[in-house]
Amino acid sequence: MLTSAVANFIGTRGMFGRVCFGSSITVLAILSIAFAMPAFGSSPEADALAQKFIDGPRQEADLTRKNSRLEKMRSQELDALSEKLRRVRERRLGQIKQEPNGPEAEESAGLRGFSQWSEPAVPKGPELEKQIRHQRVAVLLSMQPGRRRSRRFERTAEPIICLERRCFIGAGAEQRAVEMPRRRALGPSNALASRAGACRHMPRCVFRSVPLSPSQAWLQPFDLGWVRHDRREPVAIAADPTCRIVKQRQSCDRAISGPDYRLWLVPEAFARRAGSVLLRQALASGLRPVRKQALLGQSGLPSHSRH
Repeated sequence: MLTSAVANFIGTRGMFGRVCFGSSITVLAILSIAFAMPAFGSSPEADALAQKFIDGPRQEADLTRKNSRLEKMRSQELDALSEKLRRVRERRLGQIKQEPNGPEAEESAGLRGFSQWSEPAVPKGPELEKQIRHQRVAVLLSMQPGRRRSRRFERTAEPIICLERRCFIGAGAEQRAVEMPRRRALGPSNALASRAGACRHMPRCVFRSVPLSPSQAWLQPFDLGWVRHDRREPVAIAADPTCRIVKQRQSCDRAISGPDYRLWLVPEAFARRAGSVLLRQALASGLRPVRKQALLGQSGLPSHSRH
């Protein structure tokens, strides 16, 4: 029994010693880590790295909130403009029903603005009128470059056209214009990517196969910018039934003029017959009727005076 008691005592001391030894190792490891952490934390590289991880998500969240505010402001602005155009259109339609518009009044209006379009000139009869107003047109646009800071040293433009909530981006004199929602066409994704399409850096451009309807009788050109766009004055529009070919050139008598741009609305069926070459020639001539040009020679005198 004495031998067993001694053995148990020795075993107990050995176990106690192992426990104490293990505890000492653990305490030393904790102290080493505690002394090493201040030295590591005092490194400038470590501080910068930690600050980067802290500031990164915060800056990203701020940028997201800012973009959301800008998009909301842009949406409110577009809604207000659409509502304004709707009220103006209703007011103009009310004036059309109350005020007659004879040929003399239309001729006196000339090409200075859109007052001549208080009653669109269309063939007689409801069926012919419906056919004209619901057709597609080729819009020929000659625009003066904008006066914003980005345009100050270059005489170019990035023209697109909008009919209320729809916009059209030119695809050349032979291809149908690309249609997209107004918010997308004037939004940052398009302004920083495709921009004005085939009309990029071209103050004079063609927009083929643009649909017209009574609910979309107002057109507004835009000169796209990187952040802000140069908005031009909206005008009432209708297809021009006077377009024809004179001396192998296209001519339309009823141009629509804004303060800093000029439009021809050529019926798409006629534009297909005329071809892209005549459309480009009309743009190069500044959208002037051939009827007036044909009466003068190159010297500016009537053609019969040159003999």
